[in-house]
Amino acid sequence: MRTIQARRNAHFWNKVLATSFLAITWATSCFAANNAQSVADFFVGRPAPDFRLKDLDGRDVQLSSLKGDIVLLDFWASWCGPCRAEIPMIQSISKQFAKKDVVVIGVNSEEPEETVRRFVAKSKLTYQIVPTVNNPSVIRDYAAIALPDRKS
Repeated sequence: MRTIQARRNAHFWNKVLATSFLAITWATSCFAANNAQSVADFFVGRPAPDFRLKDLDGRDVQLSSLKGDIVLLDFWASWCGPCRAEIPMIQSISKQFAKKDVVVIGVNSEEPEETVRRFVAKSKLTYQIVPTVNNPSVIRDYAAIALPDRKS
């Protein structure tokens, strides 16, 4: 029994690593195409850019208040196919590590709040979601410019 669970865990983490690798590779290529600096040069050795946004329940979410926790920021949009494809994995990570100082925050990419609310309800997301429609600088600060366009 333990072997089956170990295989499932290994399979889950292989999927997480593969998806993360693809996302980082894709983001790096998109970022590098638009900027002389690489993503690594831009972020490594620096604190993560702080932000304060309201979640869908009206609560303040400030990144710096989570210092000491592991924070997974997932930048997404409801119209983005790859974003929608990774949501079940993000949801699983959120549930699996909720009691282990891992915080998952879905950062929506500038969609109207009502659109975000409908998508979150339909997808039954339980992790914290912050819309950026009133503070799009967060998207720029994190160089989250690699979302496919709506025609993709």
